[in-house]
Amino acid sequence: MSSDEDDENFESDCESEELYEFLEEFTSLSELIDDTLSESRKLVHNIKLWVPFVRGSILEWRAYANAKRVVRERQQREEAEARALQQQQQQQQQQQQQLKQQQLQHLQQLQQQ
Repeated sequence: MSSDEDDENFESDCESEELYEFLEEFTSLSELIDDTLSESRKLVHNIKLWVPFVRGSILEWRAYANAKRVVRERQQREEAEARALQQQQQQQQQQQQQLKQQQLQHLQQLQQQ
């Protein structure tokens, strides 16, 4: 009987050790989960703090991009108008030169007659 009792005690001790190891692992996992949750809550809090700033930055960036686009479009329009005006002036100068040449030719024809 003593041998049977020893076997039972041994089995009981083994079960107690396994249970103890399980509880240690469970405790460490529980602590890890708690730490993870705590860090997660901190991150969520920080994100909530940053959201208005980022949202504001995005709105500011959009406003800046829109203003920049408007300025660029205005510059392109002004440049196109300037080119058109320059072409118009060149055409007027050419027409004036042609008119002067025609007048000069007409005067020469009159002098020859």
